[in-house]
Amino acid sequence: MINMLKKARLTIRNTEKYLSSILAYEWMAYHPHFHGNDKRAIKELVNNLTATNKEIGDVVKKLKKELASEDF
Repeated sequence: MINMLKKARLTIRNTEKYLSSILAYEWMAYHPHFHGNDKRAIKELVNNLTATNKEIGDVVKKLKKELASEDF
């Protein structure tokens, strides 16, 4: 279980760093990729968030499976 939690933490941390690097500077709001809603930039954001969602979902499924298999 600890390994699954470490994986979730790493996944969330990587996504947070990715988003923080985009949001860290006020001028990024006026960067052509974001100000003009560049499809490539938006697609990259969506892909990153989708991958994060999938990885966290996998961890949750494994934890639920482990919980269901344990006898209390």
